Amino acid sequence: MLRTNSVDAGEKRALRDARGERHLLVGRSRLRDARGARPLRRPLCVYVTPPKSGELLAERLVYGEAVAGGGTAENARGRRVLHYDGAGELGPLV
Repeated sequence: MLRTNSVDAGEKRALRDARGERHLLVGRSRLRDARGARPLRRPLCVYVTPPKSGELLAERLVYGEAVAGGGTAENARGRRVLHYDGAGELGPLV
């Protein structure tokens, strides 16, 4: 657990793994930011939990292996090809 305090953002607490990658962030407003990852340690999604509410999917990342044919035709394996967030879909990124 790492705790930081700044004038602008206030107090934040982060849970990091052995590699130093952040998996959970809780701010002063009690907004939780959790990140899901595949075994290859690539980010897959970002969940937020507003106060007095359930967990919401805020961002979703899609990599080349998930597209039809495994992404080999477009040489997309291992590359991010779609990014979904509150503004909509950003992609294709290849």
